[in-house]
Amino acid sequence: MALILAGASPGLAQEPETTTETTDPSIPTTAATTSTTEAGGTEGTATSEATSSTAGTADSSSTSSGGDTTASEFSDEELQAEKDRVAQAEAANDRKIDAAGADLRSVTNALSALQDKIESQEAVVDLASRQVAKAQAIAEAATDEVAELGAQVVDLEAKSRDQAIRSFMGNVVEVPYPLSKNDLNAALRMQTLLNTATKSDIDYISELVSVQEALDVKVIQAGEAVAAAEDLRQTGEQELAQLEQDRQAQAELAADADERLDHLLSERAALASLGVELESQSAADEAALVQELAAVPSPLPPATPTPVPSTTGAADIRVAGKGIEVHVSIVADIQRLLADADAAGVNLAGGGYRDPAAQIRTRRNNCGTSNYAIYQMPARQCSPPTARPGRSMHEQGKAIDFTYNGRLIRSRSGPGWNWLKANAAKYGLKNLPSEPWHWSTNGR
Repeated sequence: MALILAGASPGLAQEPETTTETTDPSIPTTAATTSTTEAGGTEGTATSEATSSTAGTADSSSTSSGGDTTASEFSDEELQAEKDRVAQAEAANDRKIDAAGADLRSVTNALSALQDKIESQEAVVDLASRQVAKAQAIAEAATDEVAELGAQVVDLEAKSRDQAIRSFMGNVVEVPYPLSKNDLNAALRMQTLLNTATKSDIDYISELVSVQEALDVKVIQAGEAVAAAEDLRQTGEQELAQLEQDRQAQAELAADADERLDHLLSERAALASLGVELESQSAADEAALVQELAAVPSPLPPATPTPVPSTTGAADIRVAGKGIEVHVSIVADIQRLLADADAAGVNLAGGGYRDPAAQIRTRRNNCGTSNYAIYQMPARQCSPPTARPGRSMHEQGKAIDFTYNGRLIRSRSGPGWNWLKANAAKYGLKNLPSEPWHWSTNGR
């Protein structure tokens, strides 16, 4: 008897081969496909579940025979909560603030709002980074699967061609007949021969169709995974750019606040020379600002040595009258101001120039002995906080703390304040809004 092995023998059924394709549930769009191949035919089923992504994230699930549904590691709610916190911080910081002129609490609150915004934005960037890494890994795995399935298709196509040639040529296996019912060893040998021949000449067409279908699905999945990873990458870059912008805004506001702190500390010393102390609330607000600034990264020292800046010395200072010393460039204007105020019945006096030499000595004790520590390091980094020398308008001889009838002008009312408000500009002076008594050539 001759048995033609062009196809599978009806008496030798092939073992079912099952191929299950699933995707990681974390990518924004997924599809699950189950393909089953049986002897003499192909039965393929594909199930696809897709969900659209919001703000670069999605909850997705994949199902397979007997499988469970799993949620995405990163949910829409998680990302949205972070974005809501950022939006709240942005709303709180929308109003631009003049650190030099605003009240101290406003400056501190603005710094706090920026810090909150940065911390929330850092969480958003971290979440986006993890999502991008996961999505890219999924995309790479899907691409690898496409390559693997593609290689299987090529192999099965070659085998199918070989099979067709063998069928055409008539691949024949001679089977001795009849077999003795008692010859078990011969029967086993013959079964092995038939199995080997059948496996070598299996009908590859059905398997090729099954693998091609799986490849088509996987190509779509891989494309979607790559697109999702790219969308997340772009979103991550935008979030990172926003974080850098927030950090820059924080650095700029902190620099302005450092200048304000320099002024506050210098002003405290200048008022002390007049026998005046600031209210305890002002000291508390100052301490709150120092504490808030501590959360801001300090600027790095310059790579090159810090030169010693020039300061205003006694040679440039003149007496304007009534205890006030100022820079030679404005002494005539201040003399006229005092005379005109007297003529109007307004008794103004006060304090002006403050020698920076004492401040330099204090900085050396509280901040360090390098030029950077003495002249450039922010006051908040000293212990206790100490103003940088040369920054105060008093140390330049271009600021005056006015008194009226011997008392510091603490409010924006009364004869002293009213006269200065109406006339000081004519003599080149501007008021620092947060301090009614403090007037200078630049309002700082």
